Amino acid sequence: MKFSTMAEPMEAPWLRNDRHVSMNNITEIPGTQFEYAVRTAKQPVLVHFYTSWSGQCRILAESLEMLAGDLAGQLSIRAANLEDHPELARCYGITDVPTLILFHNGSPIARFAGLVSPRELKAGLQGLLADYAPPRRNGNCL
Repeated sequence: MKFSTMAEPMEAPWLRNDRHVSMNNITEIPGTQFEYAVRTAKQPVLVHFYTSWSGQCRILAESLEMLAGDLAGQLSIRAANLEDHPELARCYGITDVPTLILFHNGSPIARFAGLVSPRELKAGLQGLLADYAPPRRNGNCL
């Protein structure tokens, strides 16, 4: 495995030099619609709070892309750019990036700060989702 130094540019499709992390399965939430988006979601929402300059945010975005398919139907994964919406960092006490916050019915229920391995993140999310899953209905019972 070759490690690049700061003098060598890293060549990876998810390391782009723009203000938004490239995500196909993850929708960006505009800051003006953030509260509405997490409050009205029909399932838990995992929000990736990121900045464009953070390499860790870009690496985590790649992991989240993979998880989005694995956890489809159980939660939605969204993203919020803290450079464009610094008020979200103040509101949710975010001092490090990347930060992930899991919302359920509009309230934050869990937080992951820093770079988390995909396996650790998936296991943690599955445990949390099991705790907040709606009860299964038996037949026609209400």
